[in-house]
Amino acid sequence: MDSSSANSSSAISDNSLATLKLRFKSSKQFWRLFRRGFIRWLITSVLISLLYVTIRVVSKDQDMTKGEKQFFNAVSLYLVLMIGMSLTFGFEAMAIDLRWWILSRRERSLRDIDTILHADSLTTVSSLLGRKVWYKIKQFTWDWDLGTMIMSCLLWILLNIGAQVAIASVGLTYSVDTAEKMAHMSRGNVSYPNMTQFFPVKLPDGRASINNLGAQQYTANSFGMMASNLWSTTQPIPEPATIYKSGLTADLFGIDERSWVFVFMDTSSDGLTSAYSDRTIESTSICESYPVLEGGNGNLTNLNISKNGNSEAFKVKLPIAAGPDQTTFFTVPYTTCGEGCSIVEALEASANEPWYYKCNITVGPVINAQNANQEVSLPLRHMSSAAIALQGYAANPELNDTQYRIYVSESTYGYPRNGSADDFGYQISYFAIGAIAAAANSNNPSIYAIGDRPVIGTQLKITQHALLLGLLIGLVSVQAVCFITTAFVANRVVVKDESIFSTASILRPVMNSLGDHGNVAEGEQICNVLSHLRLRYTAVQDEKDRSVWKVGLGNAERLKRFPDLKMYD
Repeated sequence: MDSSSANSSSAISDNSLATLKLRFKSSKQFWRLFRRGFIRWLITSVLISLLYVTIRVVSKDQDMTKGEKQFFNAVSLYLVLMIGMSLTFGFEAMAIDLRWWILSRRERSLRDIDTILHADSLTTVSSLLGRKVWYKIKQFTWDWDLGTMIMSCLLWILLNIGAQVAIASVGLTYSVDTAEKMAHMSRGNVSYPNMTQFFPVKLPDGRASINNLGAQQYTANSFGMMASNLWSTTQPIPEPATIYKSGLTADLFGIDERSWVFVFMDTSSDGLTSAYSDRTIESTSICESYPVLEGGNGNLTNLNISKNGNSEAFKVKLPIAAGPDQTTFFTVPYTTCGEGCSIVEALEASANEPWYYKCNITVGPVINAQNANQEVSLPLRHMSSAAIALQGYAANPELNDTQYRIYVSESTYGYPRNGSADDFGYQISYFAIGAIAAAANSNNPSIYAIGDRPVIGTQLKITQHALLLGLLIGLVSVQAVCFITTAFVANRVVVKDESIFSTASILRPVMNSLGDHGNVAEGEQICNVLSHLRLRYTAVQDEKDRSVWKVGLGNAERLKRFPDLKMYD
């Protein structure tokens, strides 16, 4: 064995051995340490950023399908595992760099040196902590170096465990719940309201046909009265697939001073889930108002109306004299002012300021209807446009089938508008679209067909946004502080790399003391045999060449900082 070693040594030229001499530059080593730590920190930062962006993007999706939920769970779990591994590797690398500075602080037993050289292992550090704490308890002694060692081990363990707990706690900052705002649409059985006509709620004996025109007209007026119980708003129309909740979401939408819109629902065949569709129907009013010169107190049927606010006048005959403080709406159901348009007239009776109104009320076709099941018939549109004045029969046949309704001034539709044509038309338009809405949502029978069926999915909610940001930013910040501190502290000594050969070169003097013995011994056995030795990592000048420095384990005086810009061999 000895002869082969001698032959190997003689085979190495002096030039080859000269290449092992290096000039130590602490500034160069610092940037090497900093660069390595920065790269690991950057990897962690990118992974944490991806996790945060993933959570934020998915949380904006108001409705996740089952497949999307599974995909998010897989991606988030993968990112959390990757972040945990990146943090672990980053802290392990810091421990490997710091171990040489730790070894330089004081003389230690070989067992402690062996443990510190394996500082990247959490198990080994925990073992060292336990041994030191037990030594303190057993000997009942304390010194600064012992306390520093215990605190360093404890801090290292807490950093590792804390980082893993923090990244695991990210899952506590959000939850995946049932979607509350948006549904996702899938092809399936849906129900549509039958909007071919108004279907009477009840029919007396002898008038059993739902096609009875009078019954339909009475129903149209009744449904319009129900509009006051609907939720109306002037907010924008909700986007398609928004979940509809009766009593909690709007039914009617005012889009300007003269028009109201009803949005049809897509409803599952079981009737449990409804969502706004892109199908809308609009009622619009165009009204004129005139002051009443004579007969405006409600006690006469013949009115004298001022035209254009001057003495020129025209006459209007009322279907009934209903008295003061009321509004009488009247219409001839069979007349029309266009497709889906009815002419509605009214007297706002008053002893002081009576007004006469003449309005064209139009209920348009369904926008975005794709098939006949989604349409509203022209007769129903026409009937709803005049619904505010319909009784279901001709109240006075002598007036050419004119129908009328009376609303006292204390009621919603009888409240005086004092000549405001837009306000007056706005309420008639509301009544008309309310009749459509009541028929669609409440009473009319359903038609079942294949269409866009709303399905309630899931939604990611960030319940603790501040905590989420705190955890992620905290992890990035802690790793940044640690790697920067590690670079500054470790740079006080020559930091050897992780190669086993690089480490073995400084252990050679220790192992030489065993001679040819101990080749198959365990590390604990060797530590026991050499338990009398207490060494530190230090730098000393070569006895043969004082310009050259050597690093190794020895008993030389502690150096707070290894000499810079010197040749080391």
